[in-house]
Amino acid sequence: MFRVPTRPLIGWLALALGLGLSACGGHEATDVAQQPEALSAPVIQVQVENRQRLIPVQGLVQPLKRSALMGRSSGPVEAIHVRAGDMVQEGQLLLEIEEEMNRGMLDQARGALAQAEAARTLAEQNYQRFQRLFEREACSQLELDMARMQYEQAEGAVTQAQGAVATASSVSSESEIRAPWDGVVVDRLVEVGDLAAPGRPLLMLESTSGSRLWITVRESDARWLSEGLQIECALDARPELGRITGSVAEIVPGADPATHTRMARIDLPLADLASGLSGRAWIPAEHAEELWIPKDAVYSSGGMHLVSLVDEEGRIRNRAVRTGRSQGSQIEILSGLPESASLVSPLPRPLPEGAPMKESRK
Repeated sequence: MFRVPTRPLIGWLALALGLGLSACGGHEATDVAQQPEALSAPVIQVQVENRQRLIPVQGLVQPLKRSALMGRSSGPVEAIHVRAGDMVQEGQLLLEIEEEMNRGMLDQARGALAQAEAARTLAEQNYQRFQRLFEREACSQLELDMARMQYEQAEGAVTQAQGAVATASSVSSESEIRAPWDGVVVDRLVEVGDLAAPGRPLLMLESTSGSRLWITVRESDARWLSEGLQIECALDARPELGRITGSVAEIVPGADPATHTRMARIDLPLADLASGLSGRAWIPAEHAEELWIPKDAVYSSGGMHLVSLVDEEGRIRNRAVRTGRSQGSQIEILSGLPESASLVSPLPRPLPEGAPMKESRK
């Protein structure tokens, strides 16, 4: 029977056990060597502040004056002396309407006045004649009253004809459309040969003396508005102007029943703004506890907003936050952060969760 020597077997087992322990010891040394080193990045301290809440609203720029110029006379447009964009001065001739039709109406009114005056003269003489006859008891009271009535009717016809002449004269004088004030022509609504009629707009004129921003305010927020209130504004198409301080000049008392909003006018200290520009305003409201941090302390990706804060043990903790308004280089944090926190800023990318952090405050 074949026997295995005992001592060589024990030797082989000891050798295998020694190799296993050596391998385990090498793995533990490798894990220790691969532990992450402490990170070093700028850290800032943020906390809740008592700030005045600003309510953002939208608006449109409008001029201080805007008028649709029209005449009361009728007739073809004979000449137009301006184009859209032209600057005009008060009293400057802008447009002419053919005068023949208006002149004919004036002549007709004058003819009717002459007829009424002749009829009044005849009625007056007849009334005086009946007065003398009545004094000699040669006519009745009824005949005298009829003569007086005819005279008074003729007098009224003359007054009516005089009014018609005055109206026709004023209409005839409006065949020339002149600028009511200094401004700029923003639109030309007719061309030469078009028929002008009373009430038809011919030219659109805007003033250049100032601008206003009409804003739409929710009915619940309108309580913070008052005439003379100073409000910061900005124009989307003119970012180089920065923040503009305007003054509330008018608040429409009635609210729109469909949208539950009200309109307010803010006078702007600028005169070279084109009408129709979109703008924004920030209405100052009550003071509230708010948390604002630098924008570069927030890492955004796929609709998620993350920040990296340093806990009490000096380790990185990534947190998802909900952001609100932004103002300059700051952004409001609505939830996700404690009232006082140490944040990594700037944060180009999220840091490893739980990694140790060195203090490197800004």
